[in-house]
Amino acid sequence: IMNRILVRVALGIFILFIITSSAFSQWEQMSCPAGDSFSELYANQGAVFARTWKTDSGHLFLTKDNGANWTEISSPDTDILSLIILDNQILVGTWDGLYSTALDNISWEQLTPTGIPAESPIWSLFKIGDTLFACGIGEIYKSAVSDIDVWTAASTGIPAKARITSLVKEGDVLFAGTDENGVFISIDGGLSWTAKNTGLILFYYHTVSNYMCILQ
Repeated sequence: IMNRILVRVALGIFILFIITSSAFSQWEQMSCPAGDSFSELYANQGAVFARTWKTDSGHLFLTKDNGANWTEISSPDTDILSLIILDNQILVGTWDGLYSTALDNISWEQLTPTGIPAESPIWSLFKIGDTLFACGIGEIYKSAVSDIDVWTAASTGIPAKARITSLVKEGDVLFAGTDENGVFISIDGGLSWTAKNTGLILFYYHTVSNYMCILQ
C-alpha cells in the first residue's frame, strides 16, 4: 500500500511539473524586424514600442496587433540610445542630446533644455516618481516631469567615464548601475553618489532592479 501511495505521489508531482512547465513556456516568435537586436520594449495605450540596435544605428518600431506586424517609426537624424514615454509624448536620448515627439503624430524636435550641455549623449532615461533622470557618460541630470526644459546636474561621485545604464529607487535610496564601474547609491535624491561594490565580482551591470542586478 505504501509503495502504491509513493508511486501515485511521484506520478502526481511529475504531471504537475509537466503542466507547470507547459503553462510557462507558451512563447511565440513574432514577425520582428530581421537583423535587429532588441534593447528595450515600451507599452502605451495598446501599442508596444521596440527600441532596437544594429551595428550602424538605433531604430524604433511599433506594433498595435500584439507583434504580428511591426512598423518602423521615423527617427531623429541621429541614433536613438534611450527612450521613455510620458503620457502622449515620446522622449528619446541620442548621441546629440534629447529629442521629443507627440505619440500620435511623429515629428521629432531636438530639445535645447537648460542644464544639459548641447549635443550631450544620453544613454538612458528613467522616471522615478515625478522626477526624470537623463544619464550620459559620467553625468546624470534630473528634471521635474512637468518641466523637461530645465535640468540639474546630479552626478557628484560618478566617475567621468562611467556610462550609467540603469537607475532604480528602493525606499529613500537611489541605485545606479554602470557598464564598467559597478553600482553607486545616492541618499540625497541623486545629488551625490557613492560606489557600493563590496562583494560584487564583475562591474558591468546593464540593469539594476529592486531585488537583483543583471549582468550585461
